[in-house]
Amino acid sequence: MITGYNGAKLLCPEYKGAQRPPKKAPKYAELETLYIFGRKTALRYGLVDGLKRIVQVMERNIGANTWSIYIEIFGTLSSTSLNEKAFQDLDVEEKKARMKRLQKSMWDVMNTHNFCEVFRHCYHDDLRNPALDVLRKKIDYLYGYTHGLSAALITLADQADWKHYYANNYTVMIELTLSQIAKNDEGVLECIKQAIAILEDNTS
Repeated sequence: MITGYNGAKLLCPEYKGAQRPPKKAPKYAELETLYIFGRKTALRYGLVDGLKRIVQVMERNIGANTWSIYIEIFGTLSSTSLNEKAFQDLDVEEKKARMKRLQKSMWDVMNTHNFCEVFRHCYHDDLRNPALDVLRKKIDYLYGYTHGLSAALITLADQADWKHYYANNYTVMIELTLSQIAKNDEGVLECIKQAIAILEDNTS
């Protein structure tokens, strides 16, 4: 493992297998040999820096109205006027194709589960701050909620009978589900901002 800094740039191990959790960094006592190239430097990036990066990414995604665009492209009832063909006007094969694309996206949303684990299990010592307890529980709840909603849409894509006349009503549920996922993202973002404020206040 080679890690450290190249000027101001942080060097990190690159994990190729996204489906496998990376092994935890070894402790000094577990290292048989350690080589340090150049001068040993103090930690430059901490938990707050990581949380601020998360805020930056989440604000960009929320500002791009990602979930609203999903709703519009999918062709739900409220966005019918914005589409050449709404979902209920499509043939069965196109309905299945749209659901498969949505299903694939929902698997990607499962990353919220991985992010939640950091707060749920307090992988960073600073997260054990009692002042963060309520925020950690809220993030756990909101992203647990998102996990359930995503799983519901994944299941719907495989189980729904798109030939049945009532299948068009699924679009209402899909729209509400995606809207709730968007609200959950906003709730988590607010929690992270509050956590940053608490952690910075403790170090000032």
